[in-house]
Amino acid sequence: MRSPVCSLKSTRLIFATLVFGLSPLYQFASCCLIAPAMAQTEISQASNTQAEKLVQQGNQQLDSNQWEVAIETFRQVLTISKQHGDRALAGKAWLGLGTAYFFQNENDRALTASQQSLAIARELHDLNLEAKSLSILGGIYNNQEAYAQALETQQQALMIAQSIPDQVLVVNALRRIGHIYTAQQNYAQALEF
Repeated sequence: MRSPVCSLKSTRLIFATLVFGLSPLYQFASCCLIAPAMAQTEISQASNTQAEKLVQQGNQQLDSNQWEVAIETFRQVLTISKQHGDRALAGKAWLGLGTAYFFQNENDRALTASQQSLAIARELHDLNLEAKSLSILGGIYNNQEAYAQALETQQQALMIAQSIPDQVLVVNALRRIGHIYTAQQNYAQALEF
């Protein structure tokens, strides 16, 4: 039979071996496995911050009627979104592209970009993005003289904007509905909006 002292020494030896024996494994895991993952997260966060700044910049360019520059900015955002698999960011990029193309009267490109934005908005259940995408689509349909489709799309945008509620989107949808009636020379109806 073993003495209790011998058993205690064995336990201490096993414990020390485990602690010091696993220490190099712990160091490897923390420096080679955990640290790069944390660094990658930090890089992703930095890229997302950069991308969000680019979205803001692109929106300012749209507000300043700098369509070509805005298109380049939103293309950069789209590239970043693809690199990181960020669908929300891609939706913003497509919306910006659709808006810029719309104001340049490039209806085919505007339609494609806005449909992409709308699909992402619905996939992510992003009502704000959905309302904005629908509103731009309604403007495109109005440019194409597809008035029934334009009106239906703007009314969808208006309903979503009212449900959020977002007064800027409500006003934009109402204004665009008025434009649709004006384009049809239905001035009495246009005055209501």
